[in-house]
Amino acid sequence: MKPIIRTLAAAAAAFIISMPCTASTHTAAETHEIEALARMLWGEARGVESDTEKAACVWVVLNRVDDSRWPDDALSVLAQRYQFAGYSSKNPVNDELYILAEDVYDRWQAEKEGEENPGRVIPENYFYWSGDGKRNRFRKEYYDKVYYDWSLESPYED
Repeated sequence: MKPIIRTLAAAAAAFIISMPCTASTHTAAETHEIEALARMLWGEARGVESDTEKAACVWVVLNRVDDSRWPDDALSVLAQRYQFAGYSSKNPVNDELYILAEDVYDRWQAEKEGEENPGRVIPENYFYWSGDGKRNRFRKEYYDKVYYDWSLESPYED
């Protein structure tokens, strides 16, 4: 093999290895949304230890998608000004966060298709959170002082 072809082959292999591994049946648009949700997690919750709290961040975005006050797709919700300050389309996508974002996305889709109790970790009327880099606290409205009590059963191990 010629050196340039070997270099290109090595670069292609490295690129493929760096991409999240999933045996997915998602459309390209859905995959793009899942990647954006993983980028949001990287910017907003990568220091949070609890997978349940990370998953709740994704649910908040999807709750907004389902609510008429916000755009009807995750990319548009994430791109709104002054929302999700940690989100950037340039944030990396790592396997752990991609897999979590994909799992929540799939549970959301199952819920939309009528599945009961697909593993939602936060109610559909929670639209905001704040955090300190280690823990996130979720609320219904921006100025609420009442935070979610984690009463729903979580499918994630904490």
